Amino acid sequence: MKYRNKLSILLITLCSAFYTTGTTAEVKLLPESDRMAAPDFVIEKLEGGTTSLADHKGKLVLLHFWATWCMPCRVEMPGLESVWQQYKGEGLIILAASVDEGSKDRVEKYKQIFELSFPILLDPDSKVNDLYKVSNMPTSILIDGEGQIVSYVSGTAEWLEPDTVSLIEDLLQKKTR
Repeated sequence: MKYRNKLSILLITLCSAFYTTGTTAEVKLLPESDRMAAPDFVIEKLEGGTTSLADHKGKLVLLHFWATWCMPCRVEMPGLESVWQQYKGEGLIILAASVDEGSKDRVEKYKQIFELSFPILLDPDSKVNDLYKVSNMPTSILIDGEGQIVSYVSGTAEWLEPDTVSLIEDLLQKKTR
C-alpha cells in the first residue's frame, strides 16, 4: 500500500509540474510599511478539537490555504512536509487550512496519500480564508512571533529553495517576543 501511495504522489507531482510550469511564487519579506497584525481565528482541526492563532503565540507560523482539488497545492505539499520535518523542533508551526467543502474524509485521505504530519485545519465555509483575503490556491502567509504578517505568497512556493530556507531560518532566530 505504501508503494502505491508513493507512486500516486509521484504521478500527481509530475502531472502537476506540467500544469504549474512558470507559476512559482517567490517567498520574500514584505516591506515594513506593508506588514500588519495577523487577525486571530479559531478553526477546527482535522483530528478534532480547535486551534487558534493565539495558541501559537511566540512561534513562526506558516498559515497555508489549500484544497484537495488544487493541482498546484499537490506540487507544494512535499516541500511543506520537508520544511515541517526540518524546523518543527525549532519553533515553526505549519497550519494548513483546507477550504474543501463537505465531508472531511476527502481531506483525511489526501493527508494519508501525501503522508502529511503537520496540522491540517478545516475551513469549509472559508471564514479564515476570507479573513486573510485569500483569492488564490495555494496561498501561504508567514506570521512572525510578534503576530505580524511578514510574508504573503500567492501561488506555489519552492519551500526548499535556498533563499526560502534562509528566510525561514532568519525568522526562526527572531521568533520569540
